[in-house]
Amino acid sequence: MISDGSSELDVNNYGYYAIEHPAPSQPTWFTNPRPGDRYVLVEDTKFWAPLDRTSDRRVQHPAFVTLEEVLADRDLVELNNTDIYNVINSIKGRITDGAGAEVSFIPVPTIYLGNRTDFATGRSCVAFSPGPANFQPIGPNIYFPRQFGPRDSSGMEIFEAMIRSRVPSALFTDDWDLYHRLLGEVHCGTSVKRQFPLPNWWRP
Repeated sequence: MISDGSSELDVNNYGYYAIEHPAPSQPTWFTNPRPGDRYVLVEDTKFWAPLDRTSDRRVQHPAFVTLEEVLADRDLVELNNTDIYNVINSIKGRITDGAGAEVSFIPVPTIYLGNRTDFATGRSCVAFSPGPANFQPIGPNIYFPRQFGPRDSSGMEIFEAMIRSRVPSALFTDDWDLYHRLLGEVHCGTSVKRQFPLPNWWRP
């Protein structure tokens, strides 16, 4: 993608090359970037497929975003650090009260996306990167959506590393195209047969 130079942060100011304009294939087609350059080359990015309400069809948009863009979006930061945080704490409190005992929670990293005004009126937000809270246990394994999130300087995916450190049996599967970009996750796309324990615990 190539910036038009009017902004370094606003993704709406970027133009994207379509498939009919492929990048040159020779090994010397580019020069090394210099300070102040506004060129970003992204290979194999994932795509969003929001519904275009004017044509009632889905239109693909690159999902690539930089950490700088995320941190510069004050509404996104406030949504997650204030609004979402308060809702999660409220839900945890209701679960604990309903259980009548202390309940253990395992925090996993998630960034939520949504309009703060709409969220305040009761509408939901969606997971910005694939939501690990929507996982699926199968036998001894727990399947999480592959994160496609930020990486450290060594190339390690930091969200997946954090989840593995807290859930040793975590496995990751790519659900981006089938579910995440259509607002679903791993649990939405699985159906697991379960053997209920005996005796019949639901009877008095």
